[in-house]
Amino acid sequence: MPSGTGGSRTPLSPGLYVQVLDGLINVTNPTGTQLFAAGQFGFAPTPNMTPPPILVPVNPGIMFTPPPVFFHPSSTSNPPPDVVTPPILPVVRPPVTVPVVLASGAGYYLTNWGADGLGNLGSGTATFNASNWLVNFTGSAMPFAVNSTLTVVEVGNLDDLGWGRWTLGSVSDHNVAFDLSTWRSGMPYLVGRPTLDANLPVSGTMTYALAGATKAVDITTGAVGTLSGALSIAFQNAQYNVTPNLNIAMPGQTYVTGSGITRVGPSSDRR
Repeated sequence: MPSGTGGSRTPLSPGLYVQVLDGLINVTNPTGTQLFAAGQFGFAPTPNMTPPPILVPVNPGIMFTPPPVFFHPSSTSNPPPDVVTPPILPVVRPPVTVPVVLASGAGYYLTNWGADGLGNLGSGTATFNASNWLVNFTGSAMPFAVNSTLTVVEVGNLDDLGWGRWTLGSVSDHNVAFDLSTWRSGMPYLVGRPTLDANLPVSGTMTYALAGATKAVDITTGAVGTLSGALSIAFQNAQYNVTPNLNIAMPGQTYVTGSGITRVGPSSDRR
């Protein structure tokens, strides 16, 4: 039974009542099919009526209206708490950093700590493994040779500059063979391709941060320290004034660093 105003009941004639609030409804009986659209009302007194159902575009009051919805208002003294759904944050993954592997080849310069102190072994061909170990260096103007497989620790690199410390293996420096396992400090090295003078500034001063280094190891006592600091270079035409601002923290020892000058001669040789 359809509901009336205020929830009262109004007797209605038997039959099919149609009211469309949204969309379309097809009413089918033996006499045919009638389409009802949103906002239209219809009434068929019998399912076997000959004429199609009557369309009433405006509710004349005899049709039923949607039943009322009863609800209890919330108490103003005790309102329900607001529920705030936190936003779903996207998962941010750091970019995958592919380690730079030094490329083996010619044109590298090697500096190491050898039999007579710090040595510049000149230009040659450097060979690196997949871990950036310098495993061989040949073709330099200075007498140096790798005699056996080398073990390297404290390996680091920046672009085409690499460093490390040989601790096991045999090398010959200035025609003197050394078993590096007998050296407390091993043999630190620095290898890289030099920057051409044409690519360097001709004036001004630049300060370079320390990209990395091997540990400082006392060759006599085996004490281990650290190296920190920076390097300043005052550029002039064909002359570079180098000032190392370095600190070597070593147990029981005190170290100082000094400045120096390098010049480029007419034939691009340094002196």
